[in-house]
Amino acid sequence: RFETLAADRTAYVLDQIHLLQTNPELADMPAETFRQAPDRRTARPVVTALERRWNEMPWSARMKLAQSLANLRALGVANAQYRHDNHDYLPFVGIGPSPRGVPVAGQQLSGWATWTFGGKNCNAFWFTRINGIFDVEAADRPLNRYVYPGFTYTAPPPPQRLPANSPARLNEQAKVYQDPADLVGHQQNWPNANPASGGRPPLSCYDDIGTSYHMNMSWDDQLQSRISNFTARFNEGTRRLAVGQGVDPARFVIYNY
Repeated sequence: RFETLAADRTAYVLDQIHLLQTNPELADMPAETFRQAPDRRTARPVVTALERRWNEMPWSARMKLAQSLANLRALGVANAQYRHDNHDYLPFVGIGPSPRGVPVAGQQLSGWATWTFGGKNCNAFWFTRINGIFDVEAADRPLNRYVYPGFTYTAPPPPQRLPANSPARLNEQAKVYQDPADLVGHQQNWPNANPASGGRPPLSCYDDIGTSYHMNMSWDDQLQSRISNFTARFNEGTRRLAVGQGVDPARFVIYNY
């Protein structure tokens, strides 16, 4: 399970970061000394390049990296749980022909979006954009119940939609999906940056489509020359990911930023 492997590696890095957070005097220690410190947690090999970069970082950057790694670790664990419950499929969800439309067997998809897997509600911009089909509500994003098992996002029963002016779009957060380095998104004006509006700065990915992290859909490009039908290609791609066909789990990146 590549999510578990990634989570284990991230846990190790977080272990090192936690040690530095709780022992600030180690922050300026040379990499070689840090690696040989008489603590069982630092006795394990550490990637030299990571150590060097860490030593060069200001403290604020280290805290941002720690938060980013913690987010990815939580998402990795949630992915592993989701796959266990769903025959090894990843939480990649296609876009149905209508807003909040759940595709059924034999029905053609209208598209895919890199944010359907998890995160908070979209910005109100998406309520009318392309007939609202990409306005994926937090309640419909499958990974959320694994990341936040004790929380239920506000949503009317399908096919009703969350109103554009609903307070839930701003008030109900999903901070695990927010990366500290996420400042400006590009989804509203792809491939250009989101535009500023009403004297406000451009929206970040998180504040725009609910997550700083995006599903890796590069496999769709690789299948286009073999499978022309969009729905068939999406279904075949997600199936291959589930069974590991043509995919090296140790090298496949689930989410991009």
